[in-house]
Amino acid sequence: RWAEHTASFWEWRDRPNVLVLIYGSILDDPRTSLAHVAEIMGVQLTPEQFEKVVERSSFEYMSAHESQFAPPKLPFAKEGEGARMVRRGKSGRSDEALSREQQAAIDQKCRAKLEELGSDFPYADAFDGVT
Repeated sequence: RWAEHTASFWEWRDRPNVLVLIYGSILDDPRTSLAHVAEIMGVQLTPEQFEKVVERSSFEYMSAHESQFAPPKLPFAKEGEGARMVRRGKSGRSDEALSREQQAAIDQKCRAKLEELGSDFPYADAFDGVT
């Protein structure tokens, strides 16, 4: 139910206590995104604190500390098995798991459902769709 979830938070985006960020935008300009997060939370950071936040939100830091971000290990999973939360630190690359036809079908269904729900979520800006 991705479209319903997305439409539900997107309609709240103009509330003063809500901040919606698109992953690609965060990657493009992490400092501005982090400043927006601090602002919406009402947090005042010293320059040193802000730099520490920037460092600890970087792909390099998160990758080096993967265990802090990974979902819990399943009880019967073998050592080294399990989902990874920090994969590449880049947006896109669904082609690693899906064919172009599958990607196009997902894009079409998501756009259609958003339209059916009356949502103006900017799908094309948020995702590099195949279609």
